[in-house]
Amino acid sequence: MPPLADVLSRQAGGLRDHLRKVLPDARVQAFLIDLARFVEARGWLVPQDFGQTERLAAPVVELAGKALSKRWKKVSKHARGLETLDVEQRHELRKELKKLRYAVEFFSPLYPAKRAEPFLKQLKKLQAVFGDLNDAAVARAMLTGAEAPGAGDPAAQRAIGWVIGASQARAEFGWAQKLCGEASTRPAPSGGDGLVCCLMLLCGNFPNTGKATMSSNRSLMPNRTSDRPA
Repeated sequence: MPPLADVLSRQAGGLRDHLRKVLPDARVQAFLIDLARFVEARGWLVPQDFGQTERLAAPVVELAGKALSKRWKKVSKHARGLETLDVEQRHELRKELKKLRYAVEFFSPLYPAKRAEPFLKQLKKLQAVFGDLNDAAVARAMLTGAEAPGAGDPAAQRAIGWVIGASQARAEFGWAQKLCGEASTRPAPSGGDGLVCCLMLLCGNFPNTGKATMSSNRSLMPNRTSDRPA
């Protein structure tokens, strides 16, 4: 491992030096000025779009409901066939779960805490399952390829192989232990959506009756009209 650590340390030092030179550059300063102008002058407005003002004036809770439903559908789509997803597909699902969590956290002040907080807790538990998968994907992306560190150093290459193999094995073990292990200790639902079943298995929140489908368990999502603030 020391050979790889030395290579990565030198690479990080070079990148930091490059960043110190780039940040004071005129292009960066011009970008910051353009960004401030865009925000202050409401640069997202389209003069030809006469309905834009009306849409922007809509209650934020309506936008929240649509945004959360959109993110939930994305997660549900990527979670189909959860038990058979490969590494790349699980990585994509992890990213969608992260987007859903950020959206729920952003809009949660609009909804009762007793509904938003339990759902966020479930999301965090599920994201923990995917944490090692992300570590494995990052390690593989950073340590392989034409510009991978230590390409000409056999000792560093051996260390890279060990890191990639160990991170992938840890990810696969965690997936099997936390998902398959939990599922094997609880009764399976009838006709359930893969992701929702997974969420409920992890959180011990399995319904006593009814199908565990996305539509029937939409109460997990803080977007019902009855829960909108006055």
